[in-house]
Amino acid sequence: MNITTSEQMIKGSQLKIAIEYIGNLNAEMRGFYRSSYIDDFNKTKWLAATHLEPVGARRVFPCFDEPGLKATFQLSVSREADYKAISNTLLKSTVKDGDRYIDTFEPTPNMSTYLVALIVSDFNSISQDKSFSSWARPNAIVQANYSSSIIKPIVNFFEKALGHSYQLPKLDMIALPDFTSGAMENWGLITYRETSMLYHPDYSPITSKQAIANVVAHEIAHQWFGNLVSPHWWSYVWLSEGFARYYQYHATSTKLLRCNTGRLICGFSKANRQSKYEFKYYNYFELLDNSTRISSS
Repeated sequence: MNITTSEQMIKGSQLKIAIEYIGNLNAEMRGFYRSSYIDDFNKTKWLAATHLEPVGARRVFPCFDEPGLKATFQLSVSREADYKAISNTLLKSTVKDGDRYIDTFEPTPNMSTYLVALIVSDFNSISQDKSFSSWARPNAIVQANYSSSIIKPIVNFFEKALGHSYQLPKLDMIALPDFTSGAMENWGLITYRETSMLYHPDYSPITSKQAIANVVAHEIAHQWFGNLVSPHWWSYVWLSEGFARYYQYHATSTKLLRCNTGRLICGFSKANRQSKYEFKYYNYFELLDNSTRISSS
């Protein structure tokens, strides 16, 4: 892309570029995509969600879409009255605009483009603490009780273990009916596949409870390893993945979170016996190769 200025640019000066653009709401579960679920009245309910890792941000807004290049983001979204919008940061303001509403969110911290998140849905939420909430479709929100109950203890564990406080005033988790990954660590708004976050005490096996605790701890670990401190390029993401994998078992081994089906040493050895070199970016990069190429599609 070439940008032509009307005046000569002065070396060392700061420039502000405003770009008007139109993006597509797709059905590919990449970028900004549409999804749906069937409610208790057999009606189709629609929602919109983001999944920008590794190069989906460029499908949503103009940007330098590389993990080592960081910026602050402030999002605004226009929605219908019966929908809710959530993003990485707290809601700053809501303005009525005819029969719609415009929500504007607080600016994000300096972060990589792939961590930007925005969800527009009719989902409900539950909170064990005003700073930590779990979201799910209305007919499944009761299944988010367990995952909601462990957010604060896990955050507290990492703050104490790492000696560094969580950087945002809130942390939301949301279970999506259509999601390409098990979970995604967007800063302040973690997205999950429903099976990775929802637990029914009457029907789900106890092993699901342990699996959910591990996934939640892993994604919360990324709020430090990957979000706060980020890889310069995808070929080094194994480092943040390795730390997140290691610390997830320490977090779930605490007395409050320990499950009936395993403790730290058992859980770690079984989970990693066959997959200790598996990372969720396996198909994206070659380890320790800084010349890794990422498709722009």
